[in-house]
Amino acid sequence: MAQDTGSLVRPEPAQLGEKAGEVAARKTMAAYAICLLKRNRGGVMFYLGTFPGGADANKRAARLSVSDCIDNGSLQFSESAFRGAAYQALYRQEFAFKSVDSVADRASLDYTAGSDGTQEKDLQAIGLRQFSDCVVRANPVVVHALAISVVGSGQENSAFGTLAPNLSACLPKGQTLAFSRNILRNALIEVLYRLRVSDPLSKQGQK
Repeated sequence: MAQDTGSLVRPEPAQLGEKAGEVAARKTMAAYAICLLKRNRGGVMFYLGTFPGGADANKRAARLSVSDCIDNGSLQFSESAFRGAAYQALYRQEFAFKSVDSVADRASLDYTAGSDGTQEKDLQAIGLRQFSDCVVRANPVVVHALAISVVGSGQENSAFGTLAPNLSACLPKGQTLAFSRNILRNALIEVLYRLRVSDPLSKQGQK
């Protein structure tokens, strides 16, 4: 999962498939994030207020690690993978049993907060979330179904299939999406969560 990276704009078509080992890794990460959220919700929320992939984000993610949340051995993962799993755990905790209404008219979110907007990796993180914002506003009900689905399940596959027209519609003409399924899922869930709670996390990482 440490290699789970991508670029929003590439000349090749979308690649959303994955191997069985990748599904197992995602399930392990999901369980780990649930455990951490139960043990240290405040710390997880403070971490999520950082800009994705930044030095502060990596530092806070490392500080959250507890051996009690790992059954056997050590767990190596990317910060982006942990961030996505944390948002999923948080979304399920707060919204799993609450239907979602339209979020199309919610105020715009600042996906640049915490970044100077010049580094390529920062621009990718910003671009991915802006793209996901378009998809979520267009079809929040299906993104909600994705958020509460089990990774690698038929429900997840069905949600991605239903979202396909929205994914295409939200891309600028002539461009293609080349992120992994996991990265895209994580970004969609993050954006839906932030829209539903009116984005209180955007200010926490700046304290």
